[in-house]
Amino acid sequence: MATTVEQLYTEILGREPDAEGFAFWKSAFGDSVEPDEQASFMQAALAELAQRTPEEQLALAPNISAEDIFATKLAADEEAFRQEQADLDAAFQAQLDAQIKADADAFANAQAEINAMLEAESLNLQKEKDAFAAQQAAVEAAAAQAAQEAEAAQAEIAKQMAETQRLTAQAAAKNKADTEALQRTSAAKIAGSRKAGRSASDRPMLAGYGTTAGGPPTLGGGGSLGGSGASLGVSGTLGV
Repeated sequence: MATTVEQLYTEILGREPDAEGFAFWKSAFGDSVEPDEQASFMQAALAELAQRTPEEQLALAPNISAEDIFATKLAADEEAFRQEQADLDAAFQAQLDAQIKADADAFANAQAEINAMLEAESLNLQKEKDAFAAQQAAVEAAAAQAAQEAEAAQAEIAKQMAETQRLTAQAAAKNKADTEALQRTSAAKIAGSRKAGRSASDRPMLAGYGTTAGGPPTLGGGGSLGGSGASLGVSGTLGV
């Protein structure tokens, strides 16, 4: 097992160390090389050789077989592939998480907008409901006022009709009384006229005394007291 940097070159690589490489590894490992440091040197050498051509591989490390270099390169490629796949998976997951978060944020924003619209619509509906209730109350108040006014008007009309009926009845009663009084007065006058007529028939009838041709004497030209067609007064009465 190699214990110095020189031995690492001669035993593992199979050649003398170059100045630049020797200085690098001497600075890294010091005068003695531990087993884990030897493994690190071997991995670094294989990784370096995997990037070189076969001719360079043979010149730089005659002791390391092409199969080991290929296996190392294959393992490095697999590791690189796994790392790339892991990076792609991480990037995809990050993108997916970002998209999910964006969708969630967009959904939350849309939900907030919908809730705001619903709240505004609810407020508008409440305002319309309140306005309708106020309008309905105003209509009912106006209807009640109109009903009161109509009732008052009907009461006034009924009062006026009652007063008219009272006045009509009073006038009818007065007319009836006046008519009855007039009838009584007329009857009294007629009775008086008849009585006066009977008294006059007992006195001599001198005025207009004469005879008709071939007939009895008359009391005037027309057979009445007052000439042709005359009468004893109004309607054949004395003074009525």
